[in-house]
Amino acid sequence: MPKFAPSKVVPNDISKARKMWGGSHCFFVDVSKWQNVTNYGALADSIDAAIVKISGITSGGVLYEDSKAKNHIQQLTKRKTPCGGYHYCKFVGDDSRTLFDAKSQATFFVDSCKKYPLTVLAPDMEPGELEAGIKAGMEPSDIEDWTREFVSILKNETKNPLAMYASTACLKKADGGLDWLNSSCLLYTSPSPRDGLLSRMPSSA
Repeated sequence: MPKFAPSKVVPNDISKARKMWGGSHCFFVDVSKWQNVTNYGALADSIDAAIVKISGITSGGVLYEDSKAKNHIQQLTKRKTPCGGYHYCKFVGDDSRTLFDAKSQATFFVDSCKKYPLTVLAPDMEPGELEAGIKAGMEPSDIEDWTREFVSILKNETKNPLAMYASTACLKKADGGLDWLNSSCLLYTSPSPRDGLLSRMPSSA
């Protein structure tokens, strides 16, 4: 398992990051349909690994696979770049009342991942989605139950190492509902200038 450590300074280019952190860290980016990667060779040469958006759920409750996942994975793996996968989680629908269950999202994610040679798997928790769930009435205990169920399905249905993709803002909003993850799976944060403590390199290719 690669070592991750928080840093008070997050450089914008990977050469500075490598110099600052030395050789003990794994540098990787996440990619999805929103990243129009035109030079996979250059990308592969600058990172140790990638985590690819595999699936998500719309605000109307429709589960979907990311349209560029297959190409991202094919292009990077043939260049010897390991790829992990993540699912973009939603807790509540666009009516702000319909709560989306963890089981259906986790099961869809697992089934979608079986198509690819992936390493680490992760649910992606975004602060905006979590805030919507809280506004819809989710308590910290509900957040814990939701994430425990999601992670449990991944543990039972796959042999992949697991991670949790969340920003420090998201962890604060969860108000303790995600604290249990520290002893259950690798927790890593989305590196953005708005986050104070970061554990990986740029979140988009």
